[in-house]
Amino acid sequence: MSRQQSVSSSKSGASNGGKPPVKPHVSRPSGPTNATLFTTNLRLLQLDALPDWPNITPQTLSTTDVQQNAKHRIRCVEWALYRMFERWDSAETREETQ
Repeated sequence: MSRQQSVSSSKSGASNGGKPPVKPHVSRPSGPTNATLFTTNLRLLQLDALPDWPNITPQTLSTTDVQQNAKHRIRCVEWALYRMFERWDSAETREETQ
């Protein structure tokens, strides 16, 4: 490749008619949502087998109905966190909640 060809090819690639470069369209990942992963993990820990399971679903954790769902969503997340800490260190969990 001669010097003249490389210069002209770089100029044609660098110039876009004075327009800014076009950015590629960024799409959302098609994987599971955070709420879906969280509820799947709760089920893998078999927390859904406990008698006081509050029926946590991805819809429960959804923020589409913020006002309507907020109190129930918070209660479910608190329950799940408590149960996970209880599994991690039951003695400390009991101690901290008394």
